[in-house]
Amino acid sequence: MESGLGLERAHMGIFTELGVLYARYRSEKLMEHIKLFSTRLNIPKLIRACDEQQHWKELTYLYIQYDEFDNAATTIMNHSSDAWDHMQFKDVCVKVSNVELYYKAVQFYLQEHPDLINDMLNVLALRLDHTRVVDIMRKAGQLHLVKPYMVAIQS
Repeated sequence: MESGLGLERAHMGIFTELGVLYARYRSEKLMEHIKLFSTRLNIPKLIRACDEQQHWKELTYLYIQYDEFDNAATTIMNHSSDAWDHMQFKDVCVKVSNVELYYKAVQFYLQEHPDLINDMLNVLALRLDHTRVVDIMRKAGQLHLVKPYMVAIQS
């Protein structure tokens, strides 16, 4: 099937099915294949295959390519050990349309990456209700962590 990729007018199905096969049997080749041929894939079909086979990093990448930023953010938070990358997550969160995901991201950073929470809050500062963020931190007993953020939004 790999030899069919070199054909001048190869059908989208070849790229997609090869991606599905990589997801099932050769996962080490999957991300490279997705990055090389992302414009020639049936992304929804490959999203289903990556979800079934639990390839979270690849699934996140596909969601981003398909402009499904809410799903990408949710996948990153639910499978952070495999899919989390600070810079990528910041880029995704800025494009999220569901406001509640901002606050889930704040909770996520509070629990998993408290050392980076101020960076995340500064990126989302224009989209957040600052009172709600302070309430979240106060309830968690971690208000001191976000002092740089609070100083920044007051100036």
